[in-house]
Amino acid sequence: MNCIRNGLLSLFILLMPAIGHASELPDVLVETTITELVNELEQRRAELEQDKQKLYKMVEDVVVPHFDIDLIARLVLGKHWRGATESQRTTFAEEFKQLMIRTYATALFEYTGNEKMEVTPVRLKDGDEKTTVKTKVILPGAPAVPVNYSFILNKTGEWKIYDVKIDGISLVTTYRSSYSQMVQSKGLDVLIAELKKKNVTLESS
Repeated sequence: MNCIRNGLLSLFILLMPAIGHASELPDVLVETTITELVNELEQRRAELEQDKQKLYKMVEDVVVPHFDIDLIARLVLGKHWRGATESQRTTFAEEFKQLMIRTYATALFEYTGNEKMEVTPVRLKDGDEKTTVKTKVILPGAPAVPVNYSFILNKTGEWKIYDVKIDGISLVTTYRSSYSQMVQSKGLDVLIAELKKKNVTLESS
């Protein structure tokens, strides 16, 4: 199962909207940007494989703007967010963002072109500020895997992703469970230091 989830991270990136408009529904954003991002990957694969900085820059420019990084950071830290200083919150959010960029940039190259996806249309009511885009990823010779994207409408009227569930497992919950143990035993500053170290390791690997 871990292998399947890791392989799906590349698809997760490819589904992020490259160009967002407040008037577009989250499911439309998901569907209309797959081709654009796949084409960019296919055209620039060799270049991006050779230059990690260009790869990270592409992911940061195309993917990150459509995450609510501050909300994700708050959800991941959970109860520890309340006790964190403003400096700790800012630093953690930045290091977690960099971890996402490096993790997803690496996973991007697992995309082969053989994967297929089905997106369930979203039905929003007036006043809805949250929704979930439900999709199924169909891998050759394997059962379809549900991948659901949690969106929130921010104050500027933009839909942002704040969580993803792959086969029922929340990425936010998974990180929160892992990080909470370290914060409880060693403190938030140690967690931040570990994130910085991991980011350096990923960049140099």
